Amino acid sequence: MDFYSSVAPGLVIVFALFVSLLCFRRIRMLSARPYARWRRICERIALSVAIVVFLAAGASTLFNALAIHHYRAIYPPQGKLYTVDGYKMHLYCTGEGSPTIVLDAGLGNDLLIWANVQPTLSKTTRVCSYDHAGFGWSDLQPRPRVPCCAVHRAGARGRRPPDYRSIAHAFGPGQWRVLEHHVCW
Repeated sequence: MDFYSSVAPGLVIVFALFVSLLCFRRIRMLSARPYARWRRICERIALSVAIVVFLAAGASTLFNALAIHHYRAIYPPQGKLYTVDGYKMHLYCTGEGSPTIVLDAGLGNDLLIWANVQPTLSKTTRVCSYDHAGFGWSDLQPRPRVPCCAVHRAGARGRRPPDYRSIAHAFGPGQWRVLEHHVCW
């Protein structure tokens, strides 16, 4: 069971329902209290807003969790899931040749952002795209992975390291600058 797509949404939903129930009970008890009328009105408004906010947060969390489960069930990942440092990493490689071009999506995107680019590039060379940790089909990790090292560990499996070139957008280029001083093979 995946914590971030199963357990955490359940906890958020239970918390939202619990807080909403407490607010609702407080609204019902207000009429029995000897508070001033303006205080009862202000408290009812504040508690009603809190109920709406917490129920909206719970409903959107529930929708997101169900959507993730639904789409992962009907759309299996292209490529393969590899275990790198104990976590699943989704890697999709197409084409043949050298150098290997690694497509790095910006922060917040998965490899599907390259769906129109990868087929064109793979006509002339090998092209790999991958999901960052916690995005797409890759597992969330406690620390970031160095993109080229992760791609190499997932795809090479002991072979001589290929010649890599990267194409990145948004946040991606900053991660690849680390590679100038980082040797992972």
